[in-house]
Amino acid sequence: MGPALLLASADLATLAALALPGLVTATLLVLVARERRSRYLAATRELRAFAATLQDGLVVAPTDRSLLECSVTGAVNGHDARITFVRRGSGKHAHTAIVYDVQVHHPAASFEVAETEGLEALGRWLGLRKLDALGQEDLVLREGGESAGQLLQAKDVRAALRRVLDLTGVQSVTLQGRTLRIEQCAEVHARSMQSAVRALAQLARLCGRVPVSSLRVVVQERGAASVDLSTRFAWTGGGEAARCPYCRDELDAAAPEVAACERCGTVHHRECLAEAGGCTVFGCGAAERERAR
Repeated sequence: MGPALLLASADLATLAALALPGLVTATLLVLVARERRSRYLAATRELRAFAATLQDGLVVAPTDRSLLECSVTGAVNGHDARITFVRRGSGKHAHTAIVYDVQVHHPAASFEVAETEGLEALGRWLGLRKLDALGQEDLVLREGGESAGQLLQAKDVRAALRRVLDLTGVQSVTLQGRTLRIEQCAEVHARSMQSAVRALAQLARLCGRVPVSSLRVVVQERGAASVDLSTRFAWTGGGEAARCPYCRDELDAAAPEVAACERCGTVHHRECLAEAGGCTVFGCGAAERERAR
């Protein structure tokens, strides 16, 4: 073999050695892209299956994009729902969380309830109130008035809250404005998403109210010749009838005189409102101010 041929062979070997890492990298990138696309397509199939269980379910899923650009909207048990995705963490701890938003009909106030695991020391330092008086030693109320305890004393509300927090990857429940929200660190599966949104909708029913003007309730308030019923609401406990949120009895035209909370407008039996020292609606906080006077 001549010198020129030997030199050419050496150049080819060098070029091959230099190109090999690039080829390996390019091949790995192609495989990773294919795997991501496969996972994305599988996730969007689950989203469509989930949307089919909702009333007027609709999926927005751009082709070959990220889950962060996907969403599902629809309704469950009369409550509008929206599911989106957010990125949490960074580096190797980065993950995609599922965000469930369910609308509450005429909520009285906002609240946040969370698991106490890992929060005990922080809770004591921040002065967070533990809900141990309600038999909920594993929960902490981050936001909401003292009257939150009145609602959580109801077994059905406690059970609904517990069902939500028992979902895999859910650590807290918040109600801000009309939106009841949870974040879930879990895989995208239609069945588990259906369980989550139904549990949240059940809690939304128990936290919501209806306008008094749509019910057979007589509101009599001292010092007022007429009452604007559009500003008055009744708690239903998730049912159809208006109920006093303190004693849980029905409010109707034959019920004793009722009165409304000055802050949130929720009607109670007048005697119950006086006995409780103020409003007993979850998160209203009027009772705290009344006792502080």
